[in-house]
Amino acid sequence: MPPLRFALVLALTHCTPPPITEGPAPTVPSSDGPVAPSSAPPASSAPPPSPDPPFTRVASSLTRDRHYPADPPSQGLTRKPSAVVLFSPPPTMFTGHPSGLSPVEPVRLQPLVCSIQGELEVGARCGEIMPATATVAPTGGAPFRVTRTTGRFVDDGTDVAYPAPYRPACCSYKMCQGRTVPYLGSPTAADGRALVPTQTIMAVWPPDADVSLRAHISFVAYDAHIGPVPWNARDEPPALVQVVTIDGLRFVSATRGATQGLLFLETAAGWRDLGGMRSASEFYVIADSDVDDDGRHEVVVLARHANNYGLRVHVGGDPEPAYAFSCGNT
Repeated sequence: MPPLRFALVLALTHCTPPPITEGPAPTVPSSDGPVAPSSAPPASSAPPPSPDPPFTRVASSLTRDRHYPADPPSQGLTRKPSAVVLFSPPPTMFTGHPSGLSPVEPVRLQPLVCSIQGELEVGARCGEIMPATATVAPTGGAPFRVTRTTGRFVDDGTDVAYPAPYRPACCSYKMCQGRTVPYLGSPTAADGRALVPTQTIMAVWPPDADVSLRAHISFVAYDAHIGPVPWNARDEPPALVQVVTIDGLRFVSATRGATQGLLFLETAAGWRDLGGMRSASEFYVIADSDVDDDGRHEVVVLARHANNYGLRVHVGGDPEPAYAFSCGNT
């Protein structure tokens, strides 16, 4: 393309500008009348201070993600006067075995919360209302049959005996904790393949019961505004693990180092520190439900420890758990 040529014509005239006199700034007429001169100070180029503390985000990983359940079933469900929400923790990571063979952990479900004729209950009481053999609807899979444990169990660490169908809620290398009525999954599926859990499982009995069960994931939106949470006064900024809002209540999980998990709940009264499990490295809000249909959701929080796990259930934003146990680093 040929170059463009520009012509510049300067017209010079001899004129004397009018003298400058002091006086009020002129007004600009408009359809609404004259506009008064602006007296606002010039805008500052500096951004306003952020209400959020400094933080980073943890990276997604198989070790972390397997603590969260898959989506629950959502079709063909109806409200029932009695229903149970059950839980199975993620298995320990496979590390191999010197003989080339390694035992696998079966699906072991234990009841967390339930509705008994419309009344909320927790823990072992929920297992007592279930039949000895039942069909449950799990997250991430098809319904399968489970059976209560049988026989007597003795905790080697404390010599405490548990008659059938009761068992400890969990056991560490030192001792067992809590009391529950566990259900074991069928050894094999209908096609002969073994059922082995690969992540946390939530399940519902009866399998067609609507308990408003929702699964959550490890997620922090990139535009998340956390606000003045209580960790602001500390020197080292935390790494955010999860931010989830459940019925107007916001749960914020963060971690600082390998053994300092932080969990905060934001309510109308302000922030509450929920991190009450010693040596927990991270907290995960894994699921919530409304099993008794009263509008107060049961929020399930899993505490990850170096050698085990802990669990708690908060109801309706109450900072004190309605049900809790822990076998991590005890």
